[in-house]
Amino acid sequence: MPGSIHTEVILKFYEEIPRIDFTMHLGKTISMNEENIFLPLSLNFEDSSLYLRKGKEVFRPGIDQLPGTCMEYYMSDDGIAYTSPEGGALIATRDTPLVYMGEMKHHPIVLCDPKEENNQRPIYSWVMNNKWETNFKMDLSGFGEYLYSLWLSNETDPEKAMDELKEKTFDPYVMIIE
Repeated sequence: MPGSIHTEVILKFYEEIPRIDFTMHLGKTISMNEENIFLPLSLNFEDSSLYLRKGKEVFRPGIDQLPGTCMEYYMSDDGIAYTSPEGGALIATRDTPLVYMGEMKHHPIVLCDPKEENNQRPIYSWVMNNKWETNFKMDLSGFGEYLYSLWLSNETDPEKAMDELKEKTFDPYVMIIE
């Protein structure tokens, strides 16, 4: 990947558990340019909605928020949940609470106008960026590891799906098989 000396995504599949762990290893070089690193998290489930949790509130980005507010990026406590009448998926964003929603192209910022299609935009884990004005060094160089987990879920209730995601982030679970 341009701007790095080492980039890899490692996938770990489980034989008896509906789970995939993926780990991004990144060795970033130093740069004075504005940089952002995104990892796509979009999934296609029929009739699904995407949910996040901030604090105690579960919401659909782009819909369940104040009209006229930002819908480009969000913080999420544990990750994201896709729910549909047939179930869905939970994705833990363990080290990267910032997510970006929208197309990966330069565009005017669109503010929330609670339409259903706002919740169907592509979503990305915003792994790194150096575009904020800060009072500390914004050097992204060095080696980092970013952990994610995906579970299939039969949960159709958004609140319960986000509760399930939170519970799953407390692994490891020890299984004793006799």
